[in-house]
Amino acid sequence: MFEHMTYESIVEDAMSKIPDTVDKRQGSIIYDAIAPACAELAQLYIDLDTALKMSFVTSSSGEFLDRKCADFGIYRRNATKAIRKGAFTGVTPKVGSRFGLGDLTYVVKDNSGGMENVTLECEQEGLKGNSDTGTLIPIEEIEGLMSAVLQDVIVPGEDMETDESLLDRQQEKVKKSATSGNIYHYQKWAKDIKGVGAAKVIPRWNGDYTVKIIVVDTLMQPASQALVDEIQEYIDPSKEGRGKGTAPIGAKCTVEAAVSQTIDLTATVIDADKDDVKNIFTKELSRYFTDLISDNWQDKDNYSISYAKVGAILLDAISQAGGSDYSNLTINGGTSNVVLTDQVPIIGTVTLNE
Repeated sequence: MFEHMTYESIVEDAMSKIPDTVDKRQGSIIYDAIAPACAELAQLYIDLDTALKMSFVTSSSGEFLDRKCADFGIYRRNATKAIRKGAFTGVTPKVGSRFGLGDLTYVVKDNSGGMENVTLECEQEGLKGNSDTGTLIPIEEIEGLMSAVLQDVIVPGEDMETDESLLDRQQEKVKKSATSGNIYHYQKWAKDIKGVGAAKVIPRWNGDYTVKIIVVDTLMQPASQALVDEIQEYIDPSKEGRGKGTAPIGAKCTVEAAVSQTIDLTATVIDADKDDVKNIFTKELSRYFTDLISDNWQDKDNYSISYAKVGAILLDAISQAGGSDYSNLTINGGTSNVVLTDQVPIIGTVTLNE
């Protein structure tokens, strides 16, 4: 709004108000007396422009966005720790036992499921706790332990919420009023549980007074059974609509994990190493799938994996690897868009030929 109020324009305006009979050239007494004040005014306009932007939620950021969202009862989510599954042989580790893998450490939180189903928590917050799998090294010697392997993600860890994500949640609350057990209310209840990324609500899926909630985690992958159980307990513990959770009396709610749809791809790459292309391509394709689920899956009856978009991602990967083009691209054996309903896509077999 105040972009035109630069130092130069303020000086020019100030000098225009001084009679031409007075020496007002640069270096003159009057110029040197006025110029510092003009510089301060220019900085003031910069600060004023910033303050104005920070006063509106859609243009705010950082702590100012936190304050604006707090007016709507929306608060920035702190970083969380990943909950992982571990498998052990020889002996079941005690609760509190610590293990290392790479730069991260994990602590046993629950061993009631036996050696093959031990729950561990990453001691470091954030997304980094979701990635590694492999052999765990005990921090302290555990007598009888033969092997320890870190396996699946039960509840994904998350980084500190970004401004973009916080604003999205604020806008969702304003534009999608969650009230009286409507669809948005069920979505909100599901997302109240840590680790839930999106929730698709199907009204009357099994007759009157029935509701199904299909959920994905924050990685936009099918939710783990532990996460599904936690949501079910929170919304409708008995699945009988007794009103013992957040769902209204009479609303029988069933929570399920999303079903994954494997996406297999084949193509021929030209003038590029197929392994280099594959590494770049799968990374970018995974990001595309994540964005697709985040933007479309929750609120639409169906959505499509674009054949053209996948081709563009592949071509960009080939270009980064020093190649020129591709041919014979197929997605699940076809050359058209793949239409999905309740499913979420996961990358299956990627076959690239030279």
